[in-house]
Amino acid sequence: MLTNLDGRDSTLRRLVLTAREHQVVELAAEGLADKEIAAELRLSTGTVRTFLRRAYARNEVVGRVALIVAWLRSQSSRGELQAEVDESSEVPSEPFAPRVY
Repeated sequence: MLTNLDGRDSTLRRLVLTAREHQVVELAAEGLADKEIAAELRLSTGTVRTFLRRAYARNEVVGRVALIVAWLRSQSSRGELQAEVDESSEVPSEPFAPRVY
């Protein structure tokens, strides 16, 4: 269980994110670094960090991992991750290829 500085569980409530913060958190959850997120969204790395800091503060979480865990839990509670898992459960015909920037 992840807790806030005041001891409350930070993952059991719905996250509040702007559309752009949602995009940034989604890419962070995919494992992209700030620089990669910036390139993908055509932003500066400073802007990406600002979006993340604002999302931390608004949702009262401490750090990237806590925000991503809370985001993943909020997605799975709405069934979005389950749909992704169901769609990707087929064996891919091509081997995994990492993103190339």
